[in-house]
Amino acid sequence: MPFNVQEFLSNISDLNGPMAPSRFEITITPSARNEILPEVAGIAETRFLTFGAFAANIPGIILDSDYVLQRGFGRINEVPVRPTIGNCDISFYLDEKMETYRYLHNWMNAVVTTDGTLSAGGQNFGAHYNEVQYPEKYYATVQISCYSQTKRRILDVMLDDCYPAELSGINLDWGNTDTVATASLSLIFKHMRMFRSENEYMIPRGGQTGGTGSRVPGATIIVTGK
Repeated sequence: MPFNVQEFLSNISDLNGPMAPSRFEITITPSARNEILPEVAGIAETRFLTFGAFAANIPGIILDSDYVLQRGFGRINEVPVRPTIGNCDISFYLDEKMETYRYLHNWMNAVVTTDGTLSAGGQNFGAHYNEVQYPEKYYATVQISCYSQTKRRILDVMLDDCYPAELSGINLDWGNTDTVATASLSLIFKHMRMFRSENEYMIPRGGQTGGTGSRVPGATIIVTGK
C-alpha cells in the first residue's frame, strides 16, 4: 500500500501531534537512607539541579541473545537471555557559584572517596582515599518527566537506586565570553520504571501488577539495570 500523507497527518492528529523533546524535567531525589546528598554543597534540596538540567536521555533497552539447541540437536535458535540497559546521561548548565558542579562532584565523592578528606567535618570523615562507601550513603532516585504542548505530564520514567558513574570536566577558555559552562553526568541504576499520564499503567507484567494485561495504577519494573 503506498504511503498516504493525509492518512499519516490524520493519525498524528488523533495522537495530539508529535512529541517535542524539549519539554522535559529532571528531578533528583536522595533516598531516605541517604546520609550525604542532602547536606553537600551547603543546601538541603536538589531543586536547583532541575532548573540546570538542559539535556537528558531516556535509557534504551537491548535484549541480549544466545544460540541454543532446543532439544540438544537439530536447528539452532537465537533466543533472548537477558536485558541490557544503557546509562542515563544528563547535561547541566553551571551556575556562577558552582553549586551544581560541587553537588555533582560531592555525589561522586560519596560513592568513592576521591578527595582524601579525613578531617573532622569532612564529607567522608574517617574514610580513606579511594574507599568505596555503602550504597545507602549515595543512592538516589532520578525522575524524567515529559510534557505535552498543553503542559500536561504525559510520561514519567523513574530510575531507582541511581549513582553517578562518570562526571565530565569543565572546559575553560578565555575566548568563550558569551557561552555558559556545562557539565554532564552519567548515571547507573538498578531498575527503570515507566508511568503514563499521571501515574497510569504503562507496561503491566504478571505477578507485579495484579496479572498480565490488568489495568492497575502505578507502574512496574520493566528492566533491571547494572
